[in-house]
Amino acid sequence: MKIIVISSVTGFRSETGVVNELFHEGLELFHLRKPDFSSKLHKEYIELIEPRYRNRIVLHSKHKLALRFNINRIHITKKYKKRKFRTWLRVKYLRSRIPDLKISSSFHSIESIKLDSSEYEYIFLSPVFDSISKINYLGKFQGEKMPEILSSLTQNVVALGGIDTNTLDQVYDLNYDGMAIHGALWKSDNPVQKFKEIQLACKQKNMSLA
Repeated sequence: MKIIVISSVTGFRSETGVVNELFHEGLELFHLRKPDFSSKLHKEYIELIEPRYRNRIVLHSKHKLALRFNINRIHITKKYKKRKFRTWLRVKYLRSRIPDLKISSSFHSIESIKLDSSEYEYIFLSPVFDSISKINYLGKFQGEKMPEILSSLTQNVVALGGIDTNTLDQVYDLNYDGMAIHGALWKSDNPVQKFKEIQLACKQKNMSLA
């Protein structure tokens, strides 16, 4: 199962050191989500990531930086969805320069997934479980009908919200295609160790299902 990490909202220099360690430990994809960061801060952040790992970064904003840093992944947030025409133009331009551009997005209802005809590499659905990072952001996508609902969708759906070692079994049982870690990691005293614990739990689960 794919494990994705989403950045903290505000962390900078100390966080990039952690991110490099996570990549070293085998992290496949890292979503760079810094809504209040300028292009300059995004650039400085990416420059602190080892060049060999930069193609594993997914940009949530400042998408044109993908051209500068040889990144081929962007994430379309709610903000960009509202700017339909401008976003369409941006994606068209990036595709002309990056033929293998991969796009992901986020959703908070099954209905909105069905109404969106765009083709994404994968999408986030949240909150699956009670959020660790947001107060009163309660999970709503873990009911007994979820495996059937997820199987009926054409998109690859990644679980987001409340993902930790204690909810991992349910992510598998519910038939999600992957999991995105956020609060459990950045609220941990040792984010790298927390990632390794979740990574090991996934490996053990995969072996038990083989």
